[in-house]
Amino acid sequence: MSGTKVVDNKVKIQEDTIIFPSGNKIITNAATADLGTTIRDMTLIPGDMVITNEGTVNILKANNTFTDITASGGSSGVVKTKYTFDHTDFTSLPGNSAELALFNLPAKAILTEVVIHLTSQFLNATGDSTLAQVGIVGDAGKFVPGVDLSGTPASGLTFERQVSRFLENMSSSTAIVLTVNSSGGTGDLSDLTAGTFDVYIEYKLLAD
Repeated sequence: MSGTKVVDNKVKIQEDTIIFPSGNKIITNAATADLGTTIRDMTLIPGDMVITNEGTVNILKANNTFTDITASGGSSGVVKTKYTFDHTDFTSLPGNSAELALFNLPAKAILTEVVIHLTSQFLNATGDSTLAQVGIVGDAGKFVPGVDLSGTPASGLTFERQVSRFLENMSSSTAIVLTVNSSGGTGDLSDLTAGTFDVYIEYKLLAD
């Protein structure tokens, strides 16, 4: 088998990713903080497994979130996901406001943490300020009312979090959305020239 060798009667695989005939993958040596980036930068499908260098085993679900199968609580375990955005995710969108679907919060899921962390300042050529919110359709700022992406981020300190426990629906899923608005100047999202931020989501499932 290419990329492998036998050491002490054990097969040692030389690569960090194993791809099966089904198309499913096992990815090793990833950082937990990079799981959201892994979703975006690799072609992952539901059922793919990511084993982090911090000892967690994560399975990608159909709604593009990972279930940490090593979390306590079994089927009621905690799901943690990170999404990373930069200005280029918005420059092709029309107008000065955009609503992007993050994921579907499952039925009987308690949303425990939502954090927006500004990692580099959003800049544009027209003097607009840029605001990010996390919520649901019809209530854009329900979970995080708004983070000013136009400010200069202090190292590790520029973030906003929602720590209330929200149980949205006992019988059906709820779409969680990210809204980004550009206002106060003369341009729109297409004028953004720099900026990055992360969105952290954590929820737990009630027992079946």
